[in-house]
Amino acid sequence: MLYVVAHQDEQSTSEFAVPHGAEPQRVLAQHGWQAGQPIEATRRGDDLVITFRATPALRTDARRVGSTVRRDRDLVVRPGETPMVKQRLAAYAIVQSARGVLATQYSARTAVEARWGLPGGGMDPGEDPRDTVRREVWEETGQDVTVGDLLEVGTSHWIGRGPDGALEDFQAVRLTYRATCPRPIDTVVHDIDGTTADARWLTNPYEVDWADPWRARLPHLLQA
Repeated sequence: MLYVVAHQDEQSTSEFAVPHGAEPQRVLAQHGWQAGQPIEATRRGDDLVITFRATPALRTDARRVGSTVRRDRDLVVRPGETPMVKQRLAAYAIVQSARGVLATQYSARTAVEARWGLPGGGMDPGEDPRDTVRREVWEETGQDVTVGDLLEVGTSHWIGRGPDGALEDFQAVRLTYRATCPRPIDTVVHDIDGTTADARWLTNPYEVDWADPWRARLPHLLQA
């Protein structure tokens, strides 16, 4: 389960559950809070609790809290077929060092083969998101990193077919951190036959073809 907390004047307010498919920031708005910069994300068992700096909103946002739902192109739903509800919690990092920005290339096991993204991946049950970043960066690139601030919280929601052909109502929750690599080395992909085909230090971050949502968010993350 996903929860969101508003933090104001050095103290946290009430905690709110985030329904499946909803954006945490919209849930805060519905309860009268304007979400600012995320502060931290912590695990409570298998639950994930995300805390934002927040200020009281001038008015409660009464709009629905759900995010925009995308559908697979040419999706055909059989009569009586009900999608399986699934949620993926993941943590990533924009890693910088003297050698540049660290990027990973997606393999044929993904829907964006040959495009590039930031290192990271799904959290194991109960795993702290910072530990997820350290583990995934090492598995995908061979680098040891120091994880810093939580920069962004993003969600995607769509209905489509999973790898096994099952109909899924799928939500991805992405945490993106700042990270540094004090001792960068040549990249090596340890997770063989996984979702990472290659990894590279980029002196020019725009020299590769970035996959969504990284393409749109990269300038902001680099500036942050």
